[in-house]
Amino acid sequence: MSWIKEAQKEMATSVDSLSKHKKSDTMPTYPSRPNPPPQTQFNNPKAQIQSEDELHSSEIVSSVLPTPPTSPQSSSNLTLSEQKPVESQHPMAAASDLKKSLGLGEFRCGCHAQERRCRIRIPTANKNLINPHIESMLTLTRSSPKLEADLNKLFELVHCHHHGDQKGTRLEEWKIVFPIGNAGIKPVVSIEKQIIKVFGQLSARCIWISLEGELCKNSIGGQSVQNCAKTIDEIAKSEVYLKDIYLDYLLKVLETNMYCPDHIGSPQFKRVVLWKSKVIEIRETATLELMQPIENDLPVGFITHQVPNTPETGGLSTKKINKLTLPIRGLSTRKNLQSWSSKLNQDPVTFWPKANDTSPFHVIVMGNGLPGYDRVQSKLQQPLGGRDLEDGYVYLYQVEGNERFVKIGWTADSVKVRHEKWAFDCNRNTTTLYPTLESATRVPNARRVEALCHEELYHCRITISCKGCLKKHTEWFETSPTEAIAVIKKWSNWITTRPYQLLQLEPKVKLALKEKEMRRVSDIGRFMNEISVPVTPTVTSELKIEKVGDTLS
Repeated sequence: MSWIKEAQKEMATSVDSLSKHKKSDTMPTYPSRPNPPPQTQFNNPKAQIQSEDELHSSEIVSSVLPTPPTSPQSSSNLTLSEQKPVESQHPMAAASDLKKSLGLGEFRCGCHAQERRCRIRIPTANKNLINPHIESMLTLTRSSPKLEADLNKLFELVHCHHHGDQKGTRLEEWKIVFPIGNAGIKPVVSIEKQIIKVFGQLSARCIWISLEGELCKNSIGGQSVQNCAKTIDEIAKSEVYLKDIYLDYLLKVLETNMYCPDHIGSPQFKRVVLWKSKVIEIRETATLELMQPIENDLPVGFITHQVPNTPETGGLSTKKINKLTLPIRGLSTRKNLQSWSSKLNQDPVTFWPKANDTSPFHVIVMGNGLPGYDRVQSKLQQPLGGRDLEDGYVYLYQVEGNERFVKIGWTADSVKVRHEKWAFDCNRNTTTLYPTLESATRVPNARRVEALCHEELYHCRITISCKGCLKKHTEWFETSPTEAIAVIKKWSNWITTRPYQLLQLEPKVKLALKEKEMRRVSDIGRFMNEISVPVTPTVTSELKIEKVGDTLS
């Protein structure tokens, strides 16, 4: 069989694989109970990782570069790392060895933090998902198509809320741990993925640099972060990266959205030139890799010629006399060109319309659904110190599109100021459920009140990965506003009885639970009944709510 037929067969397989992947993207965003892997039990029956093979978007259709076939090697000549991976041949004998090789043996974040690795511990709920996930990766190699998707899942479970912007670096470190695989199989990397990698990992930090060389410390906001992701997705489409006029414009749109509100009006455009040079290099390399093997396989006397550089081809198409064309996806159609032409005169700042994010949460971990008071008892018995000593507000809110979840937090500032900041950073329009402006009063030891609420509702707590601020949020709960408000009121009332007393003044002030309260807490079930607040059914429409975020940029 000629190589051309082999390439066509490979392309058909890639398209079929992509089609199956697309179907999986239509599943609900909220996780449901998964089928457990063989011989593996999830300790948390409701927990589920959301499957997501992405760099910035799952909506990109791959233009796959086929690799020329090579003569098959005799299995006797293959080294261990080159043989077909089976569990018994893996260089690590067990999942525990793989976990250690990935730097996860101590169940800590492990991302780069100044001069050392981050030592923040991985939550227990995540640990219960990490072990079976690593077990499922034992047979993978660097050429395995699912390696990147599995490493993406692992990163979501491992990193702490400080290091969500280190995904690219961490994934590259992890890939080296896995064996090379079959030397005759070259990993297929689509043009789109190569282009996406040009831009590195998304960041929520402004890229503006002063004349003195100082970096701006402001956030660009959740909408700008999401605009960057959408722009990169557009650039990775062939009708854009093959046409310089569109590529130039969208690169400016991308850099413009990397500035904070203070600097977005004066972009420096220092990155556009570098980005474009890298994209052009990928284009040219892709063209050469596609042309050379095809021409080498043509019969004697078969003549090729280049199609003139036109808007329809973008200067990259090669046409054969027998109608054979390069398998590059989606060359610009006249309709596409007209659509893009109408936008080229827009200010890059206004290219993406302002819009709050109403998409379903990307839930990483869900609660186990089993209420209990052990965690509450442990938190009650811990001394108060640091910010636990501050007065503040404990609040409750929801966001549009995710009404089945509520957020419980605290702030020493006003509730409105805190919600406005969250709405800007995460690009979510918040609806305040508690307290109302009329009833808002400061409570003592507000952070401890918040913590007690979190521990009581731990069974319905979720962890989400935010596409706006690029961090994890762990203060969301799958419960009704009525129940959550009752919990907040209960602990707010209890803390006003001043149940803690001075323990020490030096070196830092600490308060400890009074002896009387300690005795009450020892029988935690009875204690919880004594301080409980009757729950009065309240529909959301009867709550006094305040929306925040509609006027934010």
